[in-house]
Amino acid sequence: MSFTALYAMLKHTHVTLVVISLVLFVWRGSLAVHGRYRTTRLRNLLIHGVDTLLLLCGVSLAVLLAMNPLHTPWLFAKIVALVAYVLVAAIAVRRGKTLRQRQVAWYLALAIFLYMVSVAITKNPLPFIAL
Repeated sequence: MSFTALYAMLKHTHVTLVVISLVLFVWRGSLAVHGRYRTTRLRNLLIHGVDTLLLLCGVSLAVLLAMNPLHTPWLFAKIVALVAYVLVAAIAVRRGKTLRQRQVAWYLALAIFLYMVSVAITKNPLPFIAL
């Protein structure tokens, strides 16, 4: 398989998994903020499977393109935002003690997710500021 074909396949898979992950998070988050989210083995397998594949595609793209996050500011920003997203999303879906905590965390997680997408599109760690 050529470099171009492999890159295209990984990128399209990554973008597709981003959309699926967002849809699953919006669904889980909307249930959680209304107090109706219950975990099941199948649901966890689906969610963690999609997120694992998403992460593997992202890492594969970085390796394929020989990108070092310490030398690529926008990639470093995405990784930091990903860690923040995972922590805040956990509060939104299951760790928040009150409905208000879950709601605030859900909106914050969505904002972080949108930030990561905008960084990926613009290749700029400050996508809302023209540099």
